[in-house]
Amino acid sequence: MAKGEKKNKDKTNKKGITKNTRMLVIVIAAVVLLVGGLMAMIFLMPTCSDPNSVNPVEATYPTDANGREYAVDSKGNKIENDEGVSRDKNGKIVEDGVVQITTQGPLLVTKVEIENESGTYTILSETPTEKTTDAEGNEVEETQETIYTVVGFEDAQLQSGQAESIANQASNMASTEIIDISGKNLSDYGLDKPRAKVKTTFNDGTVVKMDIGNDAPSDLGTYIKYSDKTEVYLTGKDSVNAFFYSVLDLLNTEITDAASTEENAELKSITLSGTNFPQEVTMVPNDDETCSAHYKLTKPEERFVNVVNGDNVKGSVRGLSALSVVAYHPSKDQLSKYGLSKPAATVEAEFNDNSYKLSASKADDSGNVYVYNHDTNIVYQVSDTKVAWATTSYEDLKYEYVLKPSEEKLSSIEITADGKTYKYGLEKVTKTDDEGNETSSTKITYGDKSIPESKFTTFFDNLTTVQRSGDGSGAKPGGKAVLTVKYNYNNGKASDTLTFYKAENRKMLVQVNGKSDTYVFETYTSKIIEDAPKIAKGETVTPM
Repeated sequence: MAKGEKKNKDKTNKKGITKNTRMLVIVIAAVVLLVGGLMAMIFLMPTCSDPNSVNPVEATYPTDANGREYAVDSKGNKIENDEGVSRDKNGKIVEDGVVQITTQGPLLVTKVEIENESGTYTILSETPTEKTTDAEGNEVEETQETIYTVVGFEDAQLQSGQAESIANQASNMASTEIIDISGKNLSDYGLDKPRAKVKTTFNDGTVVKMDIGNDAPSDLGTYIKYSDKTEVYLTGKDSVNAFFYSVLDLLNTEITDAASTEENAELKSITLSGTNFPQEVTMVPNDDETCSAHYKLTKPEERFVNVVNGDNVKGSVRGLSALSVVAYHPSKDQLSKYGLSKPAATVEAEFNDNSYKLSASKADDSGNVYVYNHDTNIVYQVSDTKVAWATTSYEDLKYEYVLKPSEEKLSSIEITADGKTYKYGLEKVTKTDDEGNETSSTKITYGDKSIPESKFTTFFDNLTTVQRSGDGSGAKPGGKAVLTVKYNYNNGKASDTLTFYKAENRKMLVQVNGKSDTYVFETYTSKIIEDAPKIAKGETVTPM
């Protein structure tokens, strides 16, 4: 050992303590103070172990004079009554803050009274039982499905799950933390003016009242307390969310029911009125075999219905559901508020199994429509995309084609242009082969000349698939007719005649049976006038 080292080692103070030892004592004292401070902080802020975790961290709690651990609220106040504290067999705390506010369960609930920002309402709950006999002949009592009703709304169907959620939350409420046992400064928690008040009555006469306050910071939960006690608790947000439902949130959003069978879904009639329809419009199934349209109009005049739009109108009446209910048994002021005192459209629909009457407002800037069901006396909010009957017009319902007769129902077609008339005969021919199989074809003639059906089909398609291009009702034709097409039928129906007159913007005005109806593009008449003599000669024409 070096000489200098030995000298330092032997050098002591009067109490026999070396300088190095004194330094060590100072360091140890500092560590003790630091540890003591940390322990004090831990005692003030206890942490709870999670008994379900794989590697639980043992919680550290402060102890009283007898060495017994005790829990504190988030303010550091000692919880004297052990409320919400769970201990092991040695008396150590394994969990705190979990207080079972209600534990009875929804089957024992008889009434829940809610007061929140939307108003007040009362839900009645009844869980009936029925005595039955089991396989061994013993009489047993079986619990039936719980029935919920809302006082004052007894005739309204409830939305599935809403009332159940309220009853479940009201009867199974637990805290996750005790925030303040003193209950001071309730305004800090929104409990001086609760967002919701809940009063639950159970079948044994027990009544539990709860106040629901604000949400805690950092999405930790929601503040809650017994209405008649001081302690403030924290619970999960999803444990109280049902208490904020308005009474209208509980009502069924199904406006009309869906048909249970195809037969029930069959339409008898639909009548449309309202500001969208200056004249009442009535649509019925098409019984005219000469046209393949699904429906026809009987008012304000008889005509075929646009295939897509007609189907959409019919399909938007049944199985209609809403975004929300906005008024129950509305007053005149409410009907006016939602644009229903003078509805944009009213539909009266009759099906094989049921009938419906609905009115709708005009769509707002967000695409919402308010629909009033006259039968349930309820107003709903609906997306305008779901109510074609409320957004269509008479013009939209007109058949997309000027006239599109079925070839097999025609006996002849007469086309007059440039002072000459071409008459084509159509005759359905059925042949049976040696094995009894039937085949059908159409015999086409011009005078005594036969025209190949394959060539005539192209011409016929060009002739009958001309589509409407603007409303021409009420327009007056000018000059002589450029083209006339007459369809003669083989089923006894009177002939239909289309007459085309030159109009502006390279269009032609079409009259149907002498009445101005629509416009078509001039290219159509030019093509038919050009091809009529070609087909008469049996020549080939091109598709339009």
